[in-house]
Amino acid sequence: MTTSTLVLYDTTGQWGWLGEVYAIMSANLASHFGSWTAMPVASYQTGQLKQYTAAIYVGSTYGEPLPNAFLDDVYSTTTPVIWAYDNIWQLTARYPNFSSVYGWNWSGFDFSSVAGVNYPLPPSTRATQQLKRYASNAAGIMNYGSISSNVNVLANCVRSDGTTFPWALRSAGPNGGSLTYIGENPLVYISEAIDIWPSAICCLMRSQQAQRYSIARSCGSRTSIRPMIPMC
Repeated sequence: MTTSTLVLYDTTGQWGWLGEVYAIMSANLASHFGSWTAMPVASYQTGQLKQYTAAIYVGSTYGEPLPNAFLDDVYSTTTPVIWAYDNIWQLTARYPNFSSVYGWNWSGFDFSSVAGVNYPLPPSTRATQQLKRYASNAAGIMNYGSISSNVNVLANCVRSDGTTFPWALRSAGPNGGSLTYIGENPLVYISEAIDIWPSAICCLMRSQQAQRYSIARSCGSRTSIRPMIPMC
């Protein structure tokens, strides 16, 4: 099956122009698995998710006005969706039963110092590896008020005191689709964009057709091959 990804991004506010930059970075990774289309989330129309095998929304603008058409389609989707960072509260506000259906709900941003994210090493989920995170990134990572047993915690943030909380999680929707939520925008700092974001993209795509991929990545004048890490 050919994979096609819809990449949606924010455009409003002083830093709205960054939304397209983040979309390009996401699309670059998604392109290793198939075709992609990028567009402002404000332009989304009812039913567009069904035209793709996967979707990514990068919430980079706090309070971006999200179309009800987008919120409704994400909630009821049969298409796997990655939602990164901001504006998840608009989805839960529109659907007060969100936590009972998806099994989790956000509580607010955690501003602890986090220098790493633990991922399971496939095929075992008992062994983990820690990917580096820019500890000075003080924008906050979403924490959760409730997480039920049917939610798959894909990765955990590690605070400076050693305690953890979810960095990414995934659960099924009412119609068989899945929502993968990432509690921050890992594209803001290049070190995170290189190490962490590829793993999240792989998680989504692997549910379609990918098993383990190597992706060429570049940072300045350096280029290397990094195995994608299945988180699912």
